[in-house]
Amino acid sequence: MIKRFTTALALLAFSGMAAAAGPALQGDIQTQPTNWHAIIMFLIFVTMTMGITYWAAGRTKTSSDFYTAGGGITGFQNGLAIAGDYMSAATLLGLTAARSHGDDLQPRLRRLHLHDGVLCRLADHPLPDG
Repeated sequence: MIKRFTTALALLAFSGMAAAAGPALQGDIQTQPTNWHAIIMFLIFVTMTMGITYWAAGRTKTSSDFYTAGGGITGFQNGLAIAGDYMSAATLLGLTAARSHGDDLQPRLRRLHLHDGVLCRLADHPLPDG
């Protein structure tokens, strides 16, 4: 019963999205050629990701292996993971989109990043040399 209700609700939501779409394109429409290089690189990336996932799944035997890698993650590896999250495509695209829409990002970034706030305070009250 609940499964049918959620399916009906999802279909209703998707039909509402189609109704909210803009009008059909009109006039002279130019299509671009298929970018086979991008498609091939995407498929290589997905294949490699799935291969790494399959390899890692074979090495995971317990919940400790799954959640904490069996305690084998070094501080450097954890730092690389945090840096990867920080420099992710979502961050890059989000900041680029906000900037392209004319938002002044500096106040937001100062609130977002703690180290910027600390640097601002140090600039107001610099540390003595030596």
